[in-house]
Amino acid sequence: MSQTSETAAHRYPQASEFGIGVSGQFVTSPPKKFTGPIEGMRHPHFHDRVSQEAVRQSVVKVSGINLS
Repeated sequence: MSQTSETAAHRYPQASEFGIGVSGQFVTSPPKKFTGPIEGMRHPHFHDRVSQEAVRQSVVKVSGINLS
């Protein structure tokens, strides 16, 4: 949207720098930024299992697909 395809493609290797121990963490540009270095989001609801399960159940309900 606000960057070239080449710049956007470089974000994948940037995400890999978080290592294999980081699974399921949402990574993006800092809040209110469209570009720049990526970082792991630290919002509490991203790490709350009850919220995660509620979102998963909503997706299952809407899509009709349950992969569990």
